[in-house]
Amino acid sequence: MKEKKSIKEWISQKSILKTLVISYVILFALLLVSNLYIYVRMEDTLMSKEITYNHMALDYTQDIMDQNIQSIYDYCTDFMTDKDMQFRLMNLQSMANKVSVINRLMEFTQKNEFVEHAILWTPSTKSLLFESGEFSAEEALSSCLNGEKLRESIVVDRYKQAKIGYIPKSDVKIGESSSHKKGGYFIICYSSAFASKDSKLLLLLPEEHIRELFKKVYGGNQFFMFTEDGRFILSPEKDVEKDVLMEQLMESVSKKQDDNFLYHDYLVLYSHSKVFHWQYATMVECANIYQDVTILRTAMIVLMLINFLLGSVVIALSIRQTYMPLKDILHYIGKDNRGTTENEYDKIKQELLDLKKNNHIYKENLTLYELIQHGAEGKDLHEFFAKPCICSIMLAGSDLQSAWDIIPALEAVFAEKHYDMHLVKSNSNEMYLILNGEILCYEGIVEMLERVWKEKHPKLLAGVGAAETVQHLKQSCDRAKAAVKGGKICACGYVYTGENYQTDCIRFPLDFESRMMSFIYAADKKAVQGFVAEIFDNNLEISWSAFSKLLLDFYEGYKRIATKLQIPIEQNVLKRFVNFGYDLEPIEAFVQKLYTEMVFVTPVDKRASDVGTFIKDYINDNYRNSEITIEGIAEELNLAPTYVSTLFKREAQISFSQYLSDFRIQKATDLLENTNMKIKDIAQEVGFGTYSNFARTFKKKLGVTPVEYKSQR
Repeated sequence: MKEKKSIKEWISQKSILKTLVISYVILFALLLVSNLYIYVRMEDTLMSKEITYNHMALDYTQDIMDQNIQSIYDYCTDFMTDKDMQFRLMNLQSMANKVSVINRLMEFTQKNEFVEHAILWTPSTKSLLFESGEFSAEEALSSCLNGEKLRESIVVDRYKQAKIGYIPKSDVKIGESSSHKKGGYFIICYSSAFASKDSKLLLLLPEEHIRELFKKVYGGNQFFMFTEDGRFILSPEKDVEKDVLMEQLMESVSKKQDDNFLYHDYLVLYSHSKVFHWQYATMVECANIYQDVTILRTAMIVLMLINFLLGSVVIALSIRQTYMPLKDILHYIGKDNRGTTENEYDKIKQELLDLKKNNHIYKENLTLYELIQHGAEGKDLHEFFAKPCICSIMLAGSDLQSAWDIIPALEAVFAEKHYDMHLVKSNSNEMYLILNGEILCYEGIVEMLERVWKEKHPKLLAGVGAAETVQHLKQSCDRAKAAVKGGKICACGYVYTGENYQTDCIRFPLDFESRMMSFIYAADKKAVQGFVAEIFDNNLEISWSAFSKLLLDFYEGYKRIATKLQIPIEQNVLKRFVNFGYDLEPIEAFVQKLYTEMVFVTPVDKRASDVGTFIKDYINDNYRNSEITIEGIAEELNLAPTYVSTLFKREAQISFSQYLSDFRIQKATDLLENTNMKIKDIAQEVGFGTYSNFARTFKKKLGVTPVEYKSQR
């Protein structure tokens, strides 16, 4: 007994599908590995880039700080070594000298944004001078002047010109501006061997200014400063384990490692000052450094998902394209057949054989259609026709689906004569039946067709081409088509041969264009439809071949009228004229719709007003031209002269010729009254041409001749 195979097993045996799936899995795996490799390499690159960027920012901040402190040093040196200032410092008992020193200190604080207070202090005195005046030394700086509250953070600069330390804000009581500042002050104590009485220049730099400078570059990162011997000059703002942090800092500095290390969730970076024996440092959150890496990882994941989805879609479409017959098979098997004992595999096999046969018929149809179109001379047709003779039959009609109802009857009739029959579908309205036999009887084939037509009454036209050899397939089909084209357009259900061609006499009105335009101008859609229907009724006896010429006349008329009315011509309208097949009703409806869409929708009074205004303006500009006519104006408007004349009379209440004559007479009277022109010249000037024509029209209008009219004035 043959082993029963399931649908799943049957699919798994398909080598194409297996190859496709395996190829996709391999491709996806390669893509995954390449993405992971790119991610690892990019992660290192991005991390290195972020660290480099933060180091550059720290170096930039360090340079600004060092440059500002260096500029402070330069000013201090100029201040303390200036001979005039030395003289004044030695004679501070004079009020003028004190004022001069205070002004120099004020100038110093204004020029350097880091310095909030500049103080001149001489230990032998009990007061000090600062930018706003004089103050008690003990009250101003408490005991900080002796270094008792500098938090043991006094650092000597690299040039050994000054010492720097930190004092809290509460210990500074100079002026009112310091009360709003956050944090304390850096105090620079500058002394010079050139200054008398061991005078010292004290400079107070607010901690807040230094932190703000760093935040402009670093945003929310932590900033601090520490000495090379392991003391914080400026501590981190957030709570951290300072002892642990300093221990790691000293270890890193002593080992001369890279200027960075990890501390909990932070990357610590530090840089050496060029002026003092301290280090600038920052703590950058690792999350900020990993931000670009996170974005890269997300992008990689999204890319992998997109690749997976696209691959799945490609496989699904490939299965659908390659195994479309499987859908029909599964649908058949899925019916209520569970109670039967029929082998599932045998059913699938039979379905595949049927589908293979249909596929062979489809390919044969395509090949034969190409041979019908381009000829079969010199080609081997034994694959399709086993016998030497052929005869072509063309079936035509708008309802070609009904042809399938008579195909079995035709096959049965022709099988009696041992004729093989091949079906070739040309388009939605035409189909060829190719008969193949040893000897074909043309008259017998016609009789068999007529017998089937009498029994089945199909609403189809049938044309029979003469019997030929297989090499003359195209000629036989052309004759069959010509036989159909020679049949009457009013008759369906007939069999035509080359002997019963229709004698044609197309009845298309010579005045079609003028009549149609008059209906369009009158906005009479019913008249347009009736006119088209009348032409169709008058041509019901012509052949389909002549009917194509009739449709061409309709198309040419449509183009000319649309051009005159300045209506855009529809694209592909000619193609639509010839693609209706063999059904009169939709063709007639299409032609009626095409022409009724050109009917004016503008009210007649509005059209008359527009035309009247145009003509009046035209006469005003061109009345001197004696050749002006209604026909010329109508040509300017692309309208019929009679229609223009009718619209103008409706607007002006007089005819065109009367309005033109009256307008010229009015211009002539103006010239007679106001100029000394000769009457003959006036006749030419106003467009009458000759004096006799002018005089006759003038007297008819005013009752006197031009000479009499001029003498009366």
